[in-house]
Amino acid sequence: MLELGIKRIRYPCVQCDKTFTRKSHLNKHVKSIHERKNYPCYQCDKQCASRCSLNTPVKVTHKRSKFTCNVCNKEFAFKGNLNRHHKSIHEG
Repeated sequence: MLELGIKRIRYPCVQCDKTFTRKSHLNKHVKSIHERKNYPCYQCDKQCASRCSLNTPVKVTHKRSKFTCNVCNKEFAFKGNLNRHHKSIHEG
């Protein structure tokens, strides 16, 4: 594959030797690795690098949201996983 005249822009991290193809990826890297603001779970001692990543363990560990397959009774923490299971196991 030829790339004619296309120069790929790289965004270097000034704190380490990593580079990124998107500025948003660089920003996420800096926040999660170098600034390392930890957000504590309000129900246990787990900490995550962002509020968004904290939502997953809270939902899975503490709320115990269960989505049960109506065919085989297998349980899933996320509805998307149940849907994927149903399509691949029971429909496919």
